[in-house]
Amino acid sequence: MLNVEPLKTQLSMRRLLSFVILFLIFQLSYSNIYDPHFQNLTIEDGLPHNTVCTICKDKEGFIWIGTNNGLCRYDGINMKIFKHNVKNPHSINNNYISYIFCDQSGTLWVGTRKGLNRYNNFNESFESISFYDPETNQTNKINSVISCITQTNDSILYIATLGQGLIKYDKHSNQFKSVLLTRSIDNLHVSTITIGKNQEIYLGIESWGLLLFNPVTQKGTLLIDKILEFRCLYYSNNELLIGSMYGMYQYNLLNNKLEEFTPVK
Repeated sequence: MLNVEPLKTQLSMRRLLSFVILFLIFQLSYSNIYDPHFQNLTIEDGLPHNTVCTICKDKEGFIWIGTNNGLCRYDGINMKIFKHNVKNPHSINNNYISYIFCDQSGTLWVGTRKGLNRYNNFNESFESISFYDPETNQTNKINSVISCITQTNDSILYIATLGQGLIKYDKHSNQFKSVLLTRSIDNLHVSTITIGKNQEIYLGIESWGLLLFNPVTQKGTLLIDKILEFRCLYYSNNELLIGSMYGMYQYNLLNNKLEEFTPVK
């Protein structure tokens, strides 16, 4: 009669050994994935300023760093600095970089305190952007602070400015045009933008409130006026997370209920 006990023991030992090997592999993989190495980059490493306002990664893998005193392109080893040059009309229009955005086609947009720049990768130059104002029937240069840039699925850019309202860029027509949110865009400070699941646009407007803008009807609806100073908006599952100067809020779009995160002041 065959004795199966040694066979069972061998199978158990093999299973235990396999488990130990898998456990060690998992531990090594986990430690490699979740043990990041942090490096501090300062002016001593080539940054033009130690105050960093905005960061963006482009489609070529470069990290673009916007500071208080110039724009930096970082490849992981070397840094290249771009600054305003009064003698060069194709240089960046200001050294205070407020917002950087890489759109779906790979175009890099750089916002400053003095307007918006489109970066030309072939000759490393910058184009200063103007827009059409249908209210005055004039074309004006964007010369205010760029606070936020976002893009919808139909490749339309929305640029938030502190002083010239909301500006829309249609890539098909290559036209920049102001969006008439109120009777006048003068001194209209749009602080932040986020896109909803149906491509609706939510805007945080200083001294006015949270606005819902419908890009199809081109109409805006004021949702709440209890928050008048915005820093950031984030959409998730029919809710908006709102960062302000005085704390953090959660706004439920289904029941129009606004709640404050009390631990965050």
